[in-house]
Amino acid sequence: WAVVAWRNSLVFHSLDKITSLALHSLPPLVMYVRRWHTENASSICSRPDCSITFWDPLGGPTLVYLLWQISYFLKTEMVDQDKLREQQDIESSPRWWIRWAERAGGFWRRYANFLGPNNKIFMFMIIQLAFTIVSLLPVYFAFRYQWVNITLLLCVLV
Repeated sequence: WAVVAWRNSLVFHSLDKITSLALHSLPPLVMYVRRWHTENASSICSRPDCSITFWDPLGGPTLVYLLWQISYFLKTEMVDQDKLREQQDIESSPRWWIRWAERAGGFWRRYANFLGPNNKIFMFMIIQLAFTIVSLLPVYFAFRYQWVNITLLLCVLV
């Protein structure tokens, strides 16, 4: 879903676009091939019968996401705070979203300012967490049913 959310596209003259597209599109393609087109699909399974529960794709990935989000926040808002303040041309996800929300106006501007103008980054983190959880919901069905997996890949990548 990040391909859609960040509007990734194949722009050959932009290293940022190519890198982002590769980072966000290749993992689901690799997992599709490993799950449905290998002799030993059980190599990616945690149980002998290769079954998963509905909560399996939510718990671990959400925890990893939270750890990543905290690390990203510490890096961009504390460690590199002065550098990012001085060099406005350096882009970060929160910086991009906050500018976008201000330009979009309406609901998004109100949402960005919900906790006050000084806490926009926390609203970004909340919406990104919600987006992460919502995007993980179809994983259970994509793992169980090949047609769901194909449909999701086509919706995201085409």
